[in-house]
This record gives sequence, C-alpha cells and structure tokens, in this order.
Amino acid sequence: MAEARQLLESLARERPESAVLRIALARLLAAVGAFDEAAARAEEAMAADADNPRGIEQLASILADVGDVDRLRPLVSRMQQTVPERQETWYYAAMVSFLDGDLAEVIARAQRVIQMNPQHAPAHNLIGASSAGLGQLDRARQAFRASLEASPRDASTYANLGLLEMESGNLDSAAAHFAEALALDPENAVSEA
Repeated sequence: MAEARQLLESLARERPESAVLRIALARLLAAVGAFDEAAARAEEAMAADADNPRGIEQLASILADVGDVDRLRPLVSRMQQTVPERQETWYYAAMVSFLDGDLAEVIARAQRVIQMNPQHAPAHNLIGASSAGLGQLDRARQAFRASLEASPRDASTYANLGLLEMESGNLDSAAAHFAEALALDPENAVSEA
C-alpha cells in the first residue's frame, strides 16, 4: 500500500490536471483509513475535471463511510442538480436518508437505484438495513441475499445478515454468516463482537 500510495502521489504531482489519478489516490487513502486526506484528493479531482462525476461520487463515498451527513447532504444536492439520473446520485441520496434515520425514504431511493441497476449491492444492503430497522425481517433477508448475489465477497453483507439472524434467534445461521464475514475480512469488527 505504501508503494502504491507513493506512486500515485508522484504521478498526481506530475499530472496536476488528472482527475483519474486523484480519484485513485482518494480510494487508496480511504481504504487505509486516511479519510481527511482522501477527501482532499477527491476535492482536487473535482477541481481538476468538474465534468467528471467520479470525483464528486468519490467524495460522497468517503463522507458516507465516515457518517459525515452535514457535508454529504449539500454534496448530494449538488449531485442532484448536476447528474440527477446517475445511480450513485440516488444511492447517496438514500445514504443521506439513512444517516438522517428516514428509513422509509431510504428504501424508496435505494429501490430507484435497483431499478437502474439490479446488481447494485450497496443499494440492496441499504434496503436490508432499513427494512430490518423497520422490523420487516423477511424483506431485510431478501435484500441482503440480493446483495450477496450481486457481490458474494462482501464481508459487511454477511455480517449484516448475521446480525439479523442473531436478532431473530437463528443462532446457527448467524454464526455461519459471521464466520463467512470473518473469512472474507478477518478485521470485520461486527463479526468479532
């Protein structure tokens, strides 16, 4: 990771007009938990190429990951004005609703993403978490399973399904899902709990 970071930083310095390099660097920094630096690189990508929606989507991803709804909300408003029909615009609008606790609105917005792209695993995951929060356990299971069909190596979905099964009293199923989450991501904090 350190070598990849050095390479990307070097290339970004050499090519200040390259939004793609800054987006790649932002992803790498976010993956290692350097969220402030990642956000700064995403903002640089937005400045380097205002017409490329990937920069604003990368910043939205970072802000959603850290739960910074105060910064995410105006960013999503901007996305709704500039790229209203992109699936990520709808997804991050659903994420704002999730962070605000408006679970019914999360489901409505995330379903719009699913209409655009039935394989959008994070949208299925949001529907699952929101449905569970509303006590709609069967719907939550369906959504988490759809997420796993779209992205079978996502440890967080297995952990979410494990939590749902644990809360439902299905301890064997919960244990199996937690084990799968840990096999995919040994540092998955939910499964270790």
